[in-house]
Amino acid sequence: MSIAWVRTLTTISGILTFLVLLAGLIIIALSYFRKGKTRAALLGAIGFLIMFLFSCCSLSWGFLDTPIAGQLPMRSVIVYRTLQAILLFLGALINLVGLGLVIAAVVSASRRQ
Repeated sequence: MSIAWVRTLTTISGILTFLVLLAGLIIIALSYFRKGKTRAALLGAIGFLIMFLFSCCSLSWGFLDTPIAGQLPMRSVIVYRTLQAILLFLGALINLVGLGLVIAAVVSASRRQ
C-alpha cells in the first residue's frame, strides 16, 4: 500500500468523522433546546463540541500538512513531524475528555428513565 492511498483514506476518514460529529452536535443541541435543557443534553453537547473542534483542527492540519512540509528543509521537517505528533497526542487526550462527557451524558440520561 503506497503512502498516497494511506493519505487518501486518512482524509476520507477525517471527513466522515467530521460529518458524524457535526450531526451528533446538531442532534444534541436540538435535544438540549427543545426538551428542557437537561444536564444529560448539556454534557452531551459539550462533549460533542470538544470532539467536533478537535476534528476540525486535525482535519485542517491534515489538509495543510503536505504543502507546509514540502516548503521546509529536511531538518525542520523532522522537528515539524515531532511537534505535530506531540500536539496530535495532546489533542487526542482532549478528545478523550469529550468522549468521557458524552458517556457521562448517556449514563446520566439512562438513570433518569
